[in-house]
This record gives sequence, structure tokens and C-alpha cells, in this order.
Amino acid sequence: MSQNYDQFHLKFKMQGQHPVISEVLNALNKDSIEATIQFMVNMGTRFMYAENRREVATKIAEKFKSYGYTDVVLDSFKMVGESIPEDSVWQYNVIATVMGTSAPEEVYIISAHHDDFMIPDPHQLVPGADDNASGCAAALEIARVFKTKGFQPATTIRFVTYAAEELVGYTDYSGSIYHANKVAGIHEDVRMAICNDMIGYTKDSTNSIWGVDLQNGRYSWAGELTLATSAIYTSLNVLPGSYPVSDSYRFWELGYCVAGFEEFGMNPNYHTVNDSVSNCNMDFCREVIKANCAILMNEQLTPVPQDPYCVGGKTSVTLLWKSTANDNVKSYKIFRSESPDSLYSFLGQTDGKQFSYIDTTAIPGTLYSYYISSVDELQFESMPSNRVRGAAAPKNRELLVVKDSYGGYNNPPDSTVSAFYQKIFHDLPHDYCDASLLDTLNLAVLGKYQRIVWLSNAYSDQKNSSFRRNAEDINSYLRGNGQLFLSGFQPSFLIRDNIKVNISFNPEDTISQLYKIASVERKAQAALNGAWPCQEEYDSIRIDSSKCISQLSGHVMNVECISPTTDARIIYRFNTGYDTATIQGSMKGKPVGIEYLANDHKVIILSVPVFYLDSLDAKKLVELIVKEKFKAPVGFEDDENSGKNHDFFTSYPNPCHDRTMINYHLTVSSEIFLEVYSMTGKLVYRRSEGVKNAGDHTIALAVDQFNAGIYLMVLRKGKSIQIGRMIIF
Repeated sequence: MSQNYDQFHLKFKMQGQHPVISEVLNALNKDSIEATIQFMVNMGTRFMYAENRREVATKIAEKFKSYGYTDVVLDSFKMVGESIPEDSVWQYNVIATVMGTSAPEEVYIISAHHDDFMIPDPHQLVPGADDNASGCAAALEIARVFKTKGFQPATTIRFVTYAAEELVGYTDYSGSIYHANKVAGIHEDVRMAICNDMIGYTKDSTNSIWGVDLQNGRYSWAGELTLATSAIYTSLNVLPGSYPVSDSYRFWELGYCVAGFEEFGMNPNYHTVNDSVSNCNMDFCREVIKANCAILMNEQLTPVPQDPYCVGGKTSVTLLWKSTANDNVKSYKIFRSESPDSLYSFLGQTDGKQFSYIDTTAIPGTLYSYYISSVDELQFESMPSNRVRGAAAPKNRELLVVKDSYGGYNNPPDSTVSAFYQKIFHDLPHDYCDASLLDTLNLAVLGKYQRIVWLSNAYSDQKNSSFRRNAEDINSYLRGNGQLFLSGFQPSFLIRDNIKVNISFNPEDTISQLYKIASVERKAQAALNGAWPCQEEYDSIRIDSSKCISQLSGHVMNVECISPTTDARIIYRFNTGYDTATIQGSMKGKPVGIEYLANDHKVIILSVPVFYLDSLDAKKLVELIVKEKFKAPVGFEDDENSGKNHDFFTSYPNPCHDRTMINYHLTVSSEIFLEVYSMTGKLVYRRSEGVKNAGDHTIALAVDQFNAGIYLMVLRKGKSIQIGRMIIF
């Protein structure tokens, strides 16, 4: 059986309505929705500074309790005024929680803000029916019907109404920002945050409405799910939005999947006394609430497999995706194509508790595209996951050097840049690719190389970067035991398309997991003239003043400072000739180079472009990285370290399913601990082997206790550690 990826969307629609979802949606009641919106309006002002703001939250909480919910809380936070100190007041989010039956650690949020606003006097009474009693009605009505129909979700669901959204000029304080920061701080497994803002009005007769962030790459599956479920269960004309707004923004910014709706065409009654119940379209509002409920229920019954990725072996491709404890999933189907836009063929199937699949039919040198769908006990299939590319990775070539960008800071001639790279890599056997002229780099090409050096000079406009275009394939290369040295002014833009000058990343984000960047900081006018080393094997590096504008006296600007995750280390810090009291010298001492060298992959990142370094410094640096840091292919011991004069450890079989044997050698007696970590950094297993004498030892590890996926094995020997990668299928 074969089908085009888009045709699979049609197949999803042709399944028709899921009977469990239809039964619940039919119970969503227009009169009940209108009564809920009127209930919100009857509270009087819901302005965030009004004296009754706690009373508003309490009444909403009591409404959830009246439906039968017992876990209902007011989650209070102090909103600190950014410009007016007296603006610092307590605010109150309302959170009603129903725990999942099989996957309580996995959380879905459906939310809206409950405060309102009046122009020009916000203290004046305003109904706030559309903005945003209508959005709150979505959470309340779905919560009501779940109880009346006895629907028990597999995952935990939180119905939330937020305080203090209507903040003109505020950026760091609102109910949703507080909540998003809170769940990120405790690393809660939020699978989707659905937000609704103003869903009681549409300007046309076709029920048009914006869908939130339907074009976002990592979570484009959520956009596809929104479009498909709306088409199956409602009369809405959903328009794809390009970015999240309102209360979904901070969740999106922190790397969570977001969905939801916002009105198409500005309501003429917006923030006025005319934003009343009588000016809302209740039939339209019910359709939007049905779409919300359908999205939420699809994710309970047939959740879309999240975060798929490929790991290339020498003659196979391992496809993995995020695990779930949702027991409604009975199996997964895997599809493959030799082109993302051509026909997909059914490749294989796994049971609902297996979150990986090994494609042993992959032909080395061929680039494939894959997707996965989940299947429930009624044989309904989910929407397809995001497509991911994979290729067998023989790694039979030594080194690839990629010139990423054309020109660069201070507009150097492109021929000068290429000549510089050829000079510093002259003594290293390598293949050279000028991706600014011809970009043919994909995973099938990258997988041939044991080591890759990627060099970018782009100063501000990096949108045409080859690294950005091939980011998914580069990520897959790293997951397949790759070794990468990346150099550029703003690594976080190249890796993640980040344009913020100061941001901390979610630990589950690719930039944290693979590139080991925890946070970045940048001041465009801070000036760098070199960097001093933090590890003894590195030497100082200096900027070549002849490549800088004369006014800066041998400095470059706009260098991003990068702080590493806890399992990586700093190798270089920002140096400058300017006084630290000035903006130019203010970043002195901040990290600009990090490294992560382990048995799963190796990555070194320098936010000082190599081209601008003194040629001797640049040559020494790249030779150190290629010859010493990336000396042996990841996952293999080099001749020096595989002998009995050095400690080492290996595991077999790997990939594994039931158990694996971990073999290690000690040159001296040591106390041994074995630890297993998930790729999010969570410790999932630890055991002590006691004190072992010098010699060979073996640990039998039963892996059927773990979910399928990639894990890091850490063997602690006294004060030293060794790290290896383990794939469980």
C-alpha cells in the first residue's frame, strides 16, 4: 500500500468521525455556552487591577467544582510592575485538573484569559463577552461535558483560566507567562497547550477563524491536526496562523507545542461596552469549542507520535519517537518514501509500547523520508507525525569542511574566505564544500563523514545559511554518533532560528540535548578581540585586526555568548580591550566556546567565526579539534584506548530489546556505579557494583524495564566517568 503524505491527511478524514469523540461533541450545548459567557459578564469588571480580581477567580473555580472537579486551585502570583512600582499586585490563575488514567505524567492544557479591558478607562465596567469570556467558555464547557459523559482521559488535562493577559507594554508578567515558566521550571511533560482568545465573533459568513501557529516546523503536526479535525467535526474555515499569540506565546517560546484559535477580523466591539453576549455568535462559538474538544480528544485516543528522529547505522536506519504511557495506543504504523513529496509505502508496525523501529532495508547512500501514526483499539489512525529524513551512515570518509555563508562581517571577498579555509586545513585530509554556491548537503552526504567542520561568517542576516536549511539532517547526523565543530557569530540562530538576545532553552529542546547550549546572551555593541582558554589543551585565540573595521581596533561585534548544559564544559571566554564598564567591554568573561565529548556524539561550538581569527591561531585550533578532540569515531575505541593499559567499556547487543551486556576494563581498583539517563537528562536507573579490582568485568543489564528510545549509560569509576549511548527498541 502506498500513498502520498498529503493523501494520508485525506485518509484520516475518510475514516470519518470517531464514535467516542462524536458522542462527547454532540453534548456541547449552545445554551450552556451562552449561559457560561453571561456568567462571566455578570461578575462585573474583570480588570486585572480591580478589587474583585480574586473574587472573579474564585467564582470560576466554584464553577469547575460545580461540575464535579475536586482538584481546583487558585494559583496566585505577584505581578511586578515594570514601570510603575504600585502596579505590583497579586493575581490569580484558576486551574482545574483531571488526572490521566494511564499517562498521568503527560499533561495537556486548555486555557484562556479571564480578565477584560476597557478603552480608554480600564476601570470602567466592560462586559468582555467575546474578549475573553468566550475563550473561558471553551475550557468550562469541555470540562462540563467530560463529566456529564463520563469521559476519562488517558493523560492529565488541566483546564486553566489566566489572569492579567490584558497588559499593555508588559512582557514578563501575566498569568500564562507565570504558568509556562512554572511548568518549564519543574520540567513538566506538557504535550500540548491549547489557548483560545476571542472565539465568539467572525467577520464573514464562512465561519473563518485563525488557527494558532499552524506553520511551526517542530509542531506542524499540531497544525495539521487542527485543520483535519476542524474539517471532520465542524463547519469552521480555519486559516493557518504563522505564529502564536496571546497566552500561548510563552509556551511556544519555551519549546512546547501550542494550538488553539483566535478571531479572524477584529471585532468592532473590542474593548468597548458593546462587547456583550448579544453581539456574540453562539453557533460559531460552539463550532470553535467543538474543534477544541476534537483536538483534545484525538490526542487522548490516537495521539500523534511526537518528536520523531532517525539514527543512521552503517547499513540501517533506526526511527525513534517520544514515548507515551497512553494505553489507548495499541500499535504504531511506519511509512517510508524516497522523497518527502512522493508516494509513501507501509514499512512496518510495532505494538503500542514500542517507540522505535529499525529499517534494515535501507540502502546506503539513499535518503529516505519517514512518518509514524498511532492506532487505537477501534483501528482509527492518528494524523501522521512530522516527516523526518533518515539515511544509513557508513562514515567511511574522514572530514568534511563546509563554508556556510557568502561574505560576512566587514564584507570580505568570498575568494579570500575560501583561500583562508584552504590554508588552515591544508595539512588535514578533507573534502571541501562551499555551500554558499552549491548546497547539496543532506543526510545521505553527511552520513559519509566521521567529522564535520561547519564555518559561518554571517554577521546578521543568516536566513540563507546552509546550516539552517539542513538543520534536521545535521541533527540526525549528530544523533548517529556524529562529530561536529560549528563556528559562527550566533550559533543559536543557526541551530534553532533564535533571534532573542537573551534566552534560556527548555532542556528537551534540540539545542540543549544535542548542542549542549543551555542559554545565550548577546549585546550587539559588545566588542571581542579574542578569547582566553578555560581548558589547558586549548590556546588563546586572537582576532586578526586586518579583517576588522578600523574604528574597532581589532575587535568584532555581535558575538553571542553561550552557556553550556551541565554535561558540557566551557572552553573559551570572551576577551576585549575595552573597559568592562562600557557597553563594548560588558561581556568580558562570558563563555563563547563549549565542548561536549562523549560516546553518543561530540560537538564543539565557538561563537567566534574562525575566519576572523589570526591564521596561526585558527590553524592550531582546527588541528587540535580534528586530530585530538575528534580523534576516534564516536562509539568506537581508537587503538590507543582499546588496549589493556586504558579503561574502556562497551555494550552488546546495541541496539537491544531485552538485555545488553556491558563490558568494561579497569587498570586500577575502583568503586563502580552504573547510571542510565534519558535524553532529557532524567536519571532512570542506578546501581552500585561495589569495588572492583583491576581487570575485565561485565554487567548484565535488563533493558525491558525501560521504554524504547535512546539512553546515555554513565559508568562511574571513582572520580572519573565514561559515557556510552544505548538504543532500546
